[in-house]
Amino acid sequence: MNTKRWRRLRPIRLFSVAAVVGLIVLFSNLTPAQAMTWKSYTEDLSSAEEAKDPDGNGGEVGLKHCDVACIQDYVAIFYDNGEMLKVRDNLSDGHAAKVVVSVQKNGASLDTDTFYVGTSESGKVFDLGTPDGSGDIAEGLTVAIKVCINEVGICSQTYYFKA
Repeated sequence: MNTKRWRRLRPIRLFSVAAVVGLIVLFSNLTPAQAMTWKSYTEDLSSAEEAKDPDGNGGEVGLKHCDVACIQDYVAIFYDNGEMLKVRDNLSDGHAAKVVVSVQKNGASLDTDTFYVGTSESGKVFDLGTPDGSGDIAEGLTVAIKVCINEVGICSQTYYFKA
């Protein structure tokens, strides 16, 4: 008579099976933005742009993912000449680019504003002005910028520029 003998799963095998099932459930609930590996980056403005305001310094801040090629998906560009902020959302994933801008003097925050730009508004330009709305940010003040993926909680490092 041919009888099969059933083996019990050892605790380590049972744990391994549970871990695999848990990972499948975990990763199936991620949005595309959460599933990607993001890198924070900054770049200087072109020398021609910098020449317009030699006392300040502007630049580009963003989040990019590098699966096959590096793609800059969420971007904020601070132009120190006129204190303008250009925001781009290059990824159609339903999450807006969220940019947090803080104007600082001697390390103390004078004003903080948050800007949201979706894919349909990509390239939108904001005039930052002063905390009281009376004009441009005073020369020499620090402008701290951080780019985030709205609703996901992934953010770039904070980068500092000079008005």
